[in-house]
Amino acid sequence: MRVTGGLERGRKIFAPKDIRPTLEKVREAIFSMIDVKGKSFIDLFAGSGMIGIEALSRGASEVVFVEKSRRHTNYIKRNLENLLYNNYKILNSDAFKVCTWLKREFDIVFIDPPYNKGIISKILLNISLIINNESVVIAEHYKNEPILPKNFQIVKEKKYGDTVITFLKKESL
Repeated sequence: MRVTGGLERGRKIFAPKDIRPTLEKVREAIFSMIDVKGKSFIDLFAGSGMIGIEALSRGASEVVFVEKSRRHTNYIKRNLENLLYNNYKILNSDAFKVCTWLKREFDIVFIDPPYNKGIISKILLNISLIINNESVVIAEHYKNEPILPKNFQIVKEKKYGDTVITFLKKESL
């Protein structure tokens, strides 16, 4: 896998064999639909860190990587060690728990949990603690996995084969 844009374009990123990395065409599409420059970004269920690294490469003011697996966290560290960024944090923790204790808001939240486990609808309840009314939530999920965005509105949805990218915003009261 390689970074598709920004300062690190073309840089090779290593991924564990047991994850499903976001496809290059999907990453390019995500970052063509949203500008991350100068914005805070959190990558929940970070896997190899590919999406967060794309955000750093494209000018995010900071990126927080959240990954439960120690082995996957080591891949993220490895992928970041040769980059010159210092505006990131890696949290080896459960995404659900992080959302409850982080005590801050992000401009962009990216969630890409394991497919077909009903995780997205559940994590959306916790995400409301780390966003404001201007924040954008981007969910990557399997085409047949329903998203029940209680207190969120779907702003945009794009399909790429079996993968769907859903952009959500908090509903205004």
